[in-house]
Amino acid sequence: MMSYSVYRNELLHLCIKALDGELNADDFYSMWPDNIEDSKFIAKLYDDIEDGVLHFPGHLFSNKPDYKAWRDSYMYITLYLDKLLLSSELSEEKLLELHDNILSEKGRLTVEMIDDRFKQLTNQ
Repeated sequence: MMSYSVYRNELLHLCIKALDGELNADDFYSMWPDNIEDSKFIAKLYDDIEDGVLHFPGHLFSNKPDYKAWRDSYMYITLYLDKLLLSSELSEEKLLELHDNILSEKGRLTVEMIDDRFKQLTNQ
C-alpha cells in the first residue's frame, strides 16, 4: 500500500472534478487509487467525494445539473475544504484535524468562512 502523499495530486484532481460537477460515480470508482493506504483522512475524503458525486443536484424536469443548488450545499462546502486541504503541504494528521475542526463549527458555512478559518488555523 502506498501512502496518501503519493496520490495527493490524483486525489486533488478527483476533488476538483467533483466540485465542478464533472465526475460521475463510475468514473469516481474507477479513478480512485486501488493501492492507497487506508486512514481516517482517506476514508473521510472518499466519503466526501462519493457523497458529492452520488447526490449532485439536478433540476426536476430537465434533469440537468443544478449548479446553484450545488454551490449552496453542505456537500460542496465539504469538497471545497477537501480541495484546500489537499492543496496544502500539511501532514495527513493535520489534514484530518482541520477537516474535523472546521466542519464541526455551528451554523451554515460558506466558502468565504472556510477560507478564513483555514487561514486562521494554518497561519497561511
